[in-house]
Amino acid sequence: MTDVAVGALAAFYAVLEERMIGRAASRLGVSQPALTQRIQSLERALNKPVFVRTPAGVELTPAGRVLLQETRASWELWQRTVAGLREDADRPGAVRAAYTLTTEQQVAGLLREMTIDGHDLVVRRLWTSEMSRSVAEGKIDVAFARHPEFWGDLRCELLWETPLVLNVPVGHSLAGRTVVSLRELAGEPLSVVPRSLSPGSYDIVESACLRAGFTPWLVPSLHLVGRVRVSPDVRRLAGVGPALQPEEYAPGSVQIPLEEKVSMGLHMISRHSDGSRPQVQAVLAFMRAAAAARRRSPGTS
Repeated sequence: MTDVAVGALAAFYAVLEERMIGRAASRLGVSQPALTQRIQSLERALNKPVFVRTPAGVELTPAGRVLLQETRASWELWQRTVAGLREDADRPGAVRAAYTLTTEQQVAGLLREMTIDGHDLVVRRLWTSEMSRSVAEGKIDVAFARHPEFWGDLRCELLWETPLVLNVPVGHSLAGRTVVSLRELAGEPLSVVPRSLSPGSYDIVESACLRAGFTPWLVPSLHLVGRVRVSPDVRRLAGVGPALQPEEYAPGSVQIPLEEKVSMGLHMISRHSDGSRPQVQAVLAFMRAAAAARRRSPGTS
Protein backbone atom coordinates (compact mmCIF):
# COMPACT_ATOMS: atom_id res chain seq x y z
CA MET A 1 0.00 0.00 0.00
CA THR A 2 1.16 3.56 -0.66
CA ASP A 3 1.79 6.01 2.15
CA VAL A 4 -1.36 7.91 1.11
CA ALA A 5 -3.48 4.74 1.22
CA VAL A 6 -2.06 3.72 4.60
CA GLY A 7 -2.72 7.16 6.07
CA ALA A 8 -6.26 7.28 4.70
CA LEU A 9 -7.12 3.80 5.99
CA ALA A 10 -5.53 4.53 9.37
CA ALA A 11 -7.77 7.59 9.65
CA PHE A 12 -10.83 5.64 8.50
CA TYR A 13 -10.36 2.80 11.01
CA ALA A 14 -9.46 5.11 13.88
CA VAL A 15 -12.66 7.12 13.39
CA LEU A 16 -14.68 3.92 12.92
CA GLU A 17 -13.43 2.39 16.16
CA GLU A 18 -13.41 5.52 18.32
CA ARG A 19 -16.71 6.90 16.95
CA MET A 20 -15.46 10.42 17.75
CA ILE A 21 -13.15 12.60 15.63
CA GLY A 22 -11.42 14.01 18.71
CA ARG A 23 -10.64 10.61 20.23
CA ALA A 24 -9.50 9.27 16.87
CA ALA A 25 -7.17 12.25 16.38
CA SER A 26 -5.65 11.74 19.84
CA ARG A 27 -5.13 8.04 19.10
CA LEU A 28 -3.27 8.86 15.86
CA GLY A 29 -1.34 11.77 17.39
CA VAL A 30 -2.66 14.34 14.89
CA SER A 31 -4.87 17.39 15.15
CA GLN A 32 -8.60 17.18 14.51
CA PRO A 33 -8.35 19.37 11.36
CA ALA A 34 -5.58 17.15 10.00
CA LEU A 35 -7.64 14.01 10.61
CA THR A 36 -10.70 15.62 9.04
CA GLN A 37 -8.62 16.47 5.97
CA ARG A 38 -7.54 12.83 5.64
CA ILE A 39 -11.16 11.64 5.76
CA GLN A 40 -12.21 14.32 3.28
CA SER A 41 -9.37 13.30 0.95
CA LEU A 42 -10.58 9.69 1.15
CA GLU A 43 -14.15 10.75 0.43
CA ARG A 44 -13.04 12.81 -2.58
CA ALA A 45 -11.18 9.80 -3.96
CA LEU A 46 -14.34 7.67 -3.58
CA ASN A 47 -16.65 10.50 -4.64
CA LYS A 48 -18.90 9.46 -1.73
CA PRO A 49 -19.05 10.21 2.00
CA VAL A 50 -17.97 7.38 4.30
CA PHE A 51 -19.22 8.79 7.62
CA VAL A 52 -22.26 10.72 8.79
CA ARG A 53 -22.29 12.64 12.08
CA THR A 54 -24.93 11.76 14.67
CA PRO A 55 -25.51 12.98 18.27
CA ALA A 56 -23.83 9.76 19.49
CA GLY A 57 -20.80 10.13 17.21
CA VAL A 58 -20.14 9.09 13.63
CA GLU A 59 -21.80 6.26 11.73
CA LEU A 60 -20.87 4.53 8.50
CA THR A 61 -22.69 5.47 5.32
CA PRO A 62 -23.52 2.76 2.74
CA ALA A 63 -20.29 3.66 0.94
CA GLY A 64 -18.42 3.42 4.24
CA ARG A 65 -19.77 -0.08 4.86
CA VAL A 66 -18.61 -1.16 1.40
CA LEU A 67 -15.17 0.33 2.05
CA LEU A 68 -14.99 -1.52 5.36
CA GLN A 69 -15.94 -4.84 3.82
CA GLU A 70 -13.51 -4.51 0.92
CA THR A 71 -10.49 -3.28 2.89
CA ARG A 72 -10.70 -4.99 6.28
CA ALA A 73 -8.65 -8.08 5.35
CA SER A 74 -5.91 -6.01 3.67
CA TRP A 75 -5.80 -3.56 6.58
CA GLU A 76 -5.54 -6.28 9.21
CA LEU A 77 -2.84 -8.03 7.18
CA TRP A 78 -0.90 -4.76 6.93
CA GLN A 79 -1.16 -4.18 10.68
CA ARG A 80 -0.07 -7.74 11.49
CA THR A 81 2.85 -7.50 9.06
CA VAL A 82 4.13 -4.23 10.55
CA ALA A 83 3.68 -5.47 14.13
CA GLY A 84 5.34 -8.78 13.29
CA LEU A 85 8.36 -7.17 11.66
CA ARG A 86 8.84 -4.89 14.67
CA GLU A 87 8.52 -7.76 17.13
CA ASP A 88 10.81 -10.05 15.13
CA ALA A 89 13.45 -7.31 15.08
CA ASP A 90 13.26 -7.02 18.88
CA ARG A 91 13.30 -10.80 19.52
CA PRO A 92 15.29 -12.56 16.78
CA GLY A 93 15.53 -15.89 18.64
CA ALA A 94 11.85 -16.26 19.48
CA VAL A 95 9.65 -19.00 18.04
CA ARG A 96 6.95 -17.44 15.88
CA ALA A 97 3.60 -19.15 16.44
CA ALA A 98 0.19 -18.41 14.97
CA TYR A 99 -3.36 -19.60 15.43
CA THR A 100 -6.65 -18.86 13.71
CA LEU A 101 -9.84 -17.27 14.98
CA THR A 102 -11.52 -20.69 15.22
CA THR A 103 -8.62 -22.26 17.16
CA GLU A 104 -7.88 -19.35 19.52
CA GLN A 105 -9.85 -20.70 22.50
CA GLN A 106 -8.05 -24.04 22.40
CA VAL A 107 -4.52 -22.88 21.56
CA ALA A 108 -3.97 -19.45 23.14
CA GLY A 109 -4.05 -20.76 26.71
CA LEU A 110 -1.51 -23.49 25.95
CA LEU A 111 0.86 -20.99 24.35
CA ARG A 112 0.52 -18.73 27.41
CA GLU A 113 1.53 -21.69 29.58
CA MET A 114 4.68 -22.04 27.49
CA THR A 115 5.62 -18.38 27.91
CA ILE A 116 5.07 -18.67 31.67
CA ASP A 117 7.44 -21.66 31.63
CA GLY A 118 10.11 -19.46 30.02
CA HIS A 119 9.71 -20.19 26.31
CA ASP A 120 10.18 -17.14 24.09
CA LEU A 121 7.20 -16.99 21.72
CA VAL A 122 5.94 -14.34 19.32
CA VAL A 123 2.26 -15.17 18.84
CA ARG A 124 0.00 -13.87 16.07
CA ARG A 125 -3.47 -14.57 14.77
CA LEU A 126 -3.86 -15.32 11.06
CA TRP A 127 -6.53 -16.73 8.80
CA THR A 128 -6.29 -20.38 7.73
CA SER A 129 -5.75 -19.24 4.15
CA GLU A 130 -2.54 -17.49 5.26
CA MET A 131 -1.15 -20.21 7.54
CA SER A 132 0.57 -22.74 5.32
CA ARG A 133 2.20 -20.16 3.08
CA SER A 134 3.45 -18.21 6.12
CA VAL A 135 5.10 -21.36 7.51
CA ALA A 136 6.50 -22.38 4.11
CA GLU A 137 8.02 -18.91 3.61
CA GLY A 138 9.62 -18.91 7.08
CA LYS A 139 7.47 -16.11 8.48
CA ILE A 140 5.87 -18.45 11.04
CA ASP A 141 7.54 -21.45 12.72
CA VAL A 142 4.52 -23.28 14.19
CA ALA A 143 0.90 -22.73 13.21
CA PHE A 144 -2.46 -24.10 14.39
CA ALA A 145 -5.43 -24.29 12.03
CA ARG A 146 -8.49 -26.28 11.01
CA HIS A 147 -7.66 -28.59 8.08
CA PRO A 148 -4.94 -26.50 6.40
CA GLU A 149 -3.16 -27.24 3.13
CA PHE A 150 0.40 -28.60 3.29
CA TRP A 151 3.08 -29.48 0.77
CA GLY A 152 6.84 -29.89 0.33
CA ASP A 153 8.74 -29.21 3.55
CA LEU A 154 5.56 -28.67 5.56
CA ARG A 155 4.54 -31.17 8.24
CA CYS A 156 0.87 -31.28 9.30
CA GLU A 157 -0.07 -33.14 12.50
CA LEU A 158 -3.60 -33.75 13.79
CA LEU A 159 -3.70 -32.83 17.47
CA TRP A 160 -7.35 -33.64 18.21
CA GLU A 161 -10.85 -33.67 16.79
CA THR A 162 -13.69 -31.51 18.11
CA PRO A 163 -17.33 -32.43 17.44
CA LEU A 164 -19.42 -29.95 15.47
CA VAL A 165 -22.42 -28.42 17.21
CA LEU A 166 -25.19 -26.01 16.31
CA ASN A 167 -24.80 -22.52 17.78
CA VAL A 168 -27.97 -20.42 17.99
CA PRO A 169 -29.10 -17.22 19.75
CA VAL A 170 -31.18 -17.83 22.88
CA GLY A 171 -34.33 -16.60 21.11
CA HIS A 172 -33.98 -18.99 18.18
CA SER A 173 -36.71 -21.58 17.57
CA LEU A 174 -34.19 -24.41 18.11
CA ALA A 175 -32.61 -22.96 21.27
CA GLY A 176 -34.54 -25.23 23.64
CA ARG A 177 -33.60 -28.48 21.92
CA THR A 178 -31.23 -31.04 23.41
CA VAL A 179 -30.14 -32.43 20.02
CA VAL A 180 -30.66 -31.33 16.41
CA SER A 181 -30.23 -33.13 13.10
CA LEU A 182 -28.47 -31.33 10.29
CA ARG A 183 -31.47 -32.18 8.11
CA GLU A 184 -33.53 -29.73 10.18
CA LEU A 185 -31.27 -26.90 9.02
CA ALA A 186 -32.31 -27.16 5.37
CA GLY A 187 -33.43 -23.68 4.34
CA GLU A 188 -31.93 -22.14 7.50
CA PRO A 189 -29.31 -19.43 6.91
CA LEU A 190 -26.07 -20.54 8.60
CA SER A 191 -23.31 -18.14 9.57
CA VAL A 192 -19.82 -19.29 8.51
CA VAL A 193 -16.37 -17.78 8.20
CA PRO A 194 -15.87 -16.92 4.49
CA ARG A 195 -14.22 -19.71 2.50
CA SER A 196 -11.54 -17.29 1.26
CA LEU A 197 -10.34 -16.95 4.87
CA SER A 198 -10.92 -20.46 6.25
CA PRO A 199 -11.45 -22.95 3.42
CA GLY A 200 -11.09 -26.08 5.57
CA SER A 201 -13.78 -25.11 8.09
CA TYR A 202 -16.14 -23.92 5.36
CA ASP A 203 -15.77 -27.13 3.35
CA ILE A 204 -16.39 -29.39 6.35
CA VAL A 205 -19.65 -27.63 7.21
CA GLU A 206 -20.78 -27.63 3.58
CA SER A 207 -19.87 -31.32 3.09
CA ALA A 208 -21.70 -32.34 6.27
CA CYS A 209 -24.87 -30.64 5.07
CA LEU A 210 -24.58 -32.17 1.61
CA ARG A 211 -24.23 -35.64 3.18
CA ALA A 212 -27.38 -34.88 5.19
CA GLY A 213 -29.23 -34.41 1.90
CA PHE A 214 -29.41 -30.66 1.30
CA THR A 215 -27.38 -27.78 -0.08
CA PRO A 216 -26.78 -25.40 2.83
CA TRP A 217 -27.58 -21.69 2.81
CA LEU A 218 -24.21 -20.42 4.04
CA VAL A 219 -23.93 -16.74 4.98
CA PRO A 220 -20.31 -15.49 5.25
CA SER A 221 -19.89 -13.71 8.56
CA LEU A 222 -17.91 -10.52 8.87
CA HIS A 223 -15.36 -10.79 11.67
CA LEU A 224 -14.26 -8.28 14.25
CA VAL A 225 -12.40 -5.17 13.16
CA GLY A 226 -10.73 -3.59 16.18
CA ARG A 227 -13.49 -3.21 18.78
CA VAL A 228 -16.31 -3.00 16.21
CA ARG A 229 -18.62 -5.85 15.32
CA VAL A 230 -19.08 -5.35 11.61
CA SER A 231 -22.25 -7.32 10.99
CA PRO A 232 -24.61 -7.48 13.98
CA ASP A 233 -27.23 -9.31 11.86
CA VAL A 234 -24.94 -12.35 11.73
CA ARG A 235 -25.28 -12.76 15.50
CA ARG A 236 -28.97 -13.57 15.02
CA LEU A 237 -28.17 -16.47 12.69
CA ALA A 238 -27.56 -20.12 13.52
CA GLY A 239 -24.12 -21.51 12.86
CA VAL A 240 -22.36 -24.88 12.78
CA GLY A 241 -18.90 -25.03 14.32
CA PRO A 242 -16.59 -26.78 16.80
CA ALA A 243 -17.97 -27.32 20.30
CA LEU A 244 -16.87 -24.76 22.89
CA GLN A 245 -16.60 -24.80 26.65
CA PRO A 246 -19.48 -22.94 28.40
CA GLU A 247 -17.22 -20.04 29.35
CA GLU A 248 -16.35 -19.59 25.66
CA TYR A 249 -19.94 -19.16 24.42
CA ALA A 250 -20.76 -15.89 22.70
CA PRO A 251 -23.07 -13.77 24.91
CA GLY A 252 -26.71 -14.65 24.37
CA SER A 253 -26.07 -17.93 22.55
CA VAL A 254 -26.36 -21.66 23.24
CA GLN A 255 -24.81 -24.68 21.57
CA ILE A 256 -26.75 -27.84 20.77
CA PRO A 257 -25.22 -31.24 19.93
CA LEU A 258 -25.80 -32.57 16.42
CA GLU A 259 -27.38 -35.96 15.83
CA GLU A 260 -24.78 -36.64 13.13
CA LYS A 261 -21.24 -37.45 14.24
CA VAL A 262 -19.23 -34.76 12.47
CA SER A 263 -15.97 -33.32 13.76
CA MET A 264 -13.36 -30.76 12.86
CA GLY A 265 -9.67 -31.35 13.42
CA LEU A 266 -7.11 -29.04 14.99
CA HIS A 267 -3.81 -29.36 13.11
CA MET A 268 -0.28 -28.22 13.90
CA ILE A 269 1.88 -27.10 10.97
CA SER A 270 5.67 -26.89 11.06
CA ARG A 271 8.66 -27.44 8.77
CA HIS A 272 10.56 -30.72 8.53
CA SER A 273 13.75 -28.69 8.03
CA ASP A 274 13.41 -27.20 11.55
CA GLY A 275 14.29 -30.54 13.14
CA SER A 276 17.58 -29.14 14.44
CA ARG A 277 16.01 -26.06 16.09
CA PRO A 278 15.53 -26.97 19.77
CA GLN A 279 13.22 -24.01 20.48
CA VAL A 280 10.79 -25.10 17.77
CA GLN A 281 11.03 -28.76 18.79
CA ALA A 282 10.17 -27.76 22.37
CA VAL A 283 6.94 -26.11 21.19
CA LEU A 284 6.02 -29.16 19.10
CA ALA A 285 6.72 -31.53 22.00
CA PHE A 286 4.67 -29.41 24.43
CA MET A 287 1.66 -29.33 22.10
CA ARG A 288 1.88 -33.07 21.38
CA ALA A 289 1.91 -33.77 25.12
CA ALA A 290 -1.07 -31.42 25.62
CA ALA A 291 -2.94 -33.22 22.84
CA ALA A 292 -2.21 -36.62 24.38
CA ALA A 293 -3.41 -35.41 27.79
CA ARG A 294 -6.59 -34.02 26.22
CA ARG A 295 -7.36 -37.32 24.51
CA ARG A 296 -6.94 -39.18 27.83
CA SER A 297 -9.15 -36.77 29.78
CA PRO A 298 -12.84 -37.77 30.04
CA GLY A 299 -15.27 -35.32 28.50
CA THR A 300 -12.82 -33.79 26.02
CA SER A 301 -12.19 -34.47 22.39
